[in-house]
Amino acid sequence: MTGTTLLFDIGNSRVKWAWLEGARLHSHGSAAREQFDIRAVAGPSSPPSRIVASNVAAQTFAERFIDAIKKRWGVAAEFISADAQGYGVSNAYREPRKLGADRWAALIGARSLHSGACCIVDCGTAVTVDVLAQDGRHLGGVIMPGLHLMRRALLETAQVTYAPGAHEAAQLTPFAHDTQEAVTHGTLYAVIAGIERAVAEAAARVNGDMTRFISGGDAARLLPFLGAGYRHEPHLV
Repeated sequence: MTGTTLLFDIGNSRVKWAWLEGARLHSHGSAAREQFDIRAVAGPSSPPSRIVASNVAAQTFAERFIDAIKKRWGVAAEFISADAQGYGVSNAYREPRKLGADRWAALIGARSLHSGACCIVDCGTAVTVDVLAQDGRHLGGVIMPGLHLMRRALLETAQVTYAPGAHEAAQLTPFAHDTQEAVTHGTLYAVIAGIERAVAEAAARVNGDMTRFISGGDAARLLPFLGAGYRHEPHLV
């Protein structure tokens, strides 16, 4: 098999990958970043012709990743970095290179899927909301703690006893009757409120007519609590 590209999204807590053949993505996989092993990446028997990665991890992880890629496939990894302009998108950052590679990739992905105004909600370790005008101008974005980061902060600084994954709510109720539920509901409220406020501000910036993309590891968990009208794109980055 020739002409295949292996794509990686190296995030704050997880590594995701997929093979791109023509316009088709296949052989998706993911792993916790600290447990990531290049041998777990399954796919075609032939080596990829290119390996392209978005990386927000520390340089030490990137160096180990580069070595592992080279040893397994003999291919040098190409890392995405934000530019002032590219692929129909104009970067709003005063220093364009400081925009995270994952956010830049998400903006480009959204632009390729939709030519009008849009906002991109990426729900991972951090939650980011970025806005694109109809002409492709990035209007800026916000970064807030994600669910797990917020819960970990409570554990570490407020001495709250909390078991991750416990009492994940099917629906939100105003007030909980134990600490587990209180933390679960409170952090859900905080993240949902932050997203909804940012999306409302985005809509005002583009006069209300926009597509709402949502992606990231917690997107499916948050979608039931958000209003209608979100377009779930799990492989946007």
